[in-house]
Amino acid sequence: NMITQYSIAAYGEKAILVQFKAEPSKELLQLLLHIHNSLDHETTFTYNEILIKNVAAADVNLFRKKLDALLKMKATKQEAIFKKHYIPVCYDSCFGIDLRESSKILKLSEQEIIKMHQSQEYLVYFLGFLPGFPYLLGLDEHLHIVRKGNPDLVIPKGSIAIGGTQTGVYTQQSPGGWYVLGNTPVPFFDIDKSQPNLVNPGDVLCFYEISRRAHKKLSKEIESGNYTHKFEVQYG
Repeated sequence: NMITQYSIAAYGEKAILVQFKAEPSKELLQLLLHIHNSLDHETTFTYNEILIKNVAAADVNLFRKKLDALLKMKATKQEAIFKKHYIPVCYDSCFGIDLRESSKILKLSEQEIIKMHQSQEYLVYFLGFLPGFPYLLGLDEHLHIVRKGNPDLVIPKGSIAIGGTQTGVYTQQSPGGWYVLGNTPVPFFDIDKSQPNLVNPGDVLCFYEISRRAHKKLSKEIESGNYTHKFEVQYG
């Protein structure tokens, strides 16, 4: 099976890196999650690699055996529970600060960009860069755009942006080199919650357009704790 082909090697003295040969996909993500959830070690993964931490480099062969057993087991695994999240976005020019520039680069109207951006369902692949920042798979290839040569020093919290082959949500104010199309008032990371991340790997995101007025109203509801986040439970 092409998806389960991998290479494994020591990564420094205290970690092992497993690299899968397959392209990023939902099937590969489920495999990475399966490994991540099944091993007793701390692991982090990206699109097609998983790093197993705090293990001796000499244990590579032991882990190869463990992995092979896990990959065989995968066929009988339990159905996992994921969420499909509905995320409101205001694409008004006061938030979509790079819409005009993206429009020139992509040779698409601003309206076409907004429509295409909302038309996909995005797979949450992994979280990183900022706390809770989701790396999403599924951006329409017409919206693939080369990252900015000079990153912006300040991208506002809640910014929805595109860069390379991806779209993402800036979970807090930070520098960044992606093109900002809009803003969501929905917090993706809340340190005070027992589950600080709104979304998790394997979840799906759908963006839908709201007006400036609705954005303002939602922001107030969120501040006062009266907002109910919209999602559906799905079985993967």
